[in-house]
Parts: sequence; C-alpha cells; structure tokens
Amino acid sequence: MVSVVCVAFNQEKYIGQAIESFLMQKHDFDIEIIIHDDASTDTTQAVIKSYVDKYPNLIKTIFQKENIYSKGDKPWKHCLQKAKGKYIALCDGDDYWCDPLKLQKQVAFLEANPEYVITSHNAKLINEKGDLVKAKQLKLTKNRSYSGQELKNGAFLLTLTVMFKNVINEFPKEFFLVSNGDTFLIALLGNHGKGYFTTDVKDDVYRVHSRGVWSMIDECEKFKKKFQTFFLMHQYFYKTGDATSAQHYIGEMQRSWRILFQEYTVPVNELFVLYMKSKSYFSIKNNKLLIKRMIAAFKIKK
Repeated sequence: MVSVVCVAFNQEKYIGQAIESFLMQKHDFDIEIIIHDDASTDTTQAVIKSYVDKYPNLIKTIFQKENIYSKGDKPWKHCLQKAKGKYIALCDGDDYWCDPLKLQKQVAFLEANPEYVITSHNAKLINEKGDLVKAKQLKLTKNRSYSGQELKNGAFLLTLTVMFKNVINEFPKEFFLVSNGDTFLIALLGNHGKGYFTTDVKDDVYRVHSRGVWSMIDECEKFKKKFQTFFLMHQYFYKTGDATSAQHYIGEMQRSWRILFQEYTVPVNELFVLYMKSKSYFSIKNNKLLIKRMIAAFKIKK
C-alpha cells in the first residue's frame, strides 16, 4: 500500500532515528521501506545494513558505489522508479516522523477522497544538537489545502510530511535536470488532483545542520537554483501546452531574476548562463528563442 522512500548521505548520526520512526508506524496494510545511500563516506551504510539484517523483508536498499548527486543524477529517481506502493511517503535520512499513526491517517484520507492526490502537514525545526529552532516550520498562511492549479504553481509543502498517489508513470526529462526536485514533483502531481493539509498528524521533525545538502548552500546560490528550476518548469509546461502554468513560471523567474540582480548583484550575462547550462537537453535554437522571450519579459535592453 505504501512505499516509504528515504534518501541518505553521510548521516550516520541521524539515519537510525529516521528508520526507527518508519518502524514505529502502526497500520493495517503492507508497506515497504526503500533507502538510498549515495555512497556515504562515513558509517551510514553500516547503520542501514544493521536494520536490513533485522528486517530483510521490509527494508530494501540502493547503495551507490560513487556519489551520483555530484554527477547530476537524482537519488530520488532511483527510489521512485523502484517504489511499488499505491502511495509514496518521503523522508530524508536526517529527518524523522513523530506520529505512529501518520501513514495510517494519510492513507485513510486519500482512500476516502479520490479527488486529492497528495496530503501533507506541518513540521518543527531542530538543530544538529536536537535543540528546538522553530516550533512550526510553516506559517499559518501556508496551513491550508491547495487546488490542482495551485500545486502546479509550486505550492510549498514540506517534503518530509507528504504522502502522494503513485500516479506518475513517467517523469519528464526536465524533472531530472532541476535542482529543486520536490517543487517539480508537487507541480507534476497537480496534474492529477488536489492537495490536502491536515492538522490531524503530529508534526514531523526537520533537522537543520551544517552537513545538510540545502543548508550548506548560501542564499545567492539557492536563488540561482530556484531560478534554474523555474526555467525548466516553464519549459515543461510550455511544451505540454499548459499556458497558465507556463506563464506562472515566467513570473517566478522574473522575481528570482530581480532578487539575484538587485540584492545579490549577479551580472545579467551570468544569469543567462543559468539558462544555457540546460543546453544539453534543449537545442541552441530553443535557447535563443527563450532568451529572446525573456529579454522581452524582463524588459532588458541588449
């Protein structure tokens, strides 16, 4: 019924707590736990193997010999392609769940409400010492459900809290090129239904620490990655004929552009390079056409 997907890298201090939070779940259906380790250089794989020895029929592993993330590959891709569940629940190896009925409650809702494709809830933030940083990660304005179009527009859901229907048979090429895969995933799910926010599940725990993949990136680089993600999402929706969503991501690119240009003084030429980095997939002709459109959209003089 549910595939629990966990991606880990150098999380020897935390991965055990994540796995324990999966094992404590109480449910009246079958689950599988898929753990992907991206060639950790610490003892993360050893910790995972110790749990596999105890639960060989429950835990499935993907152990990389070389770090694929650094080569532009996406660990999520390998997990999602292997997942057999009707539903998929996500949690990284440095985060963990707190409600033993989380999976049971989320499955019950999605089974009873077929118009919804994803359900999520809130989380609290802790630091690497386990101290509370923030009691609620989502602001009150984000504590709400979303229409399908709002999901396609990149609704902000907390990845470690989501459960979604396993309805995407084939991911577009753009999905594997983006930096923010969770944003793109939620947008793709918007093609299949609505998003439900629940307060019935106890808050999960998101850990902020110095070795976190996203935490280690400075704010300017984060906006560059968002900019590139919005570009690829625009291309996807433009290609599939969804003019409303494609235009939305033009606006998102404009906002990111202004922040990078005005607040971080990133040169215009460097911003265009962010587009051209995707030329391995998009033809030069298409890149030139997009740049022409973007010059007009941003009202930039040549």
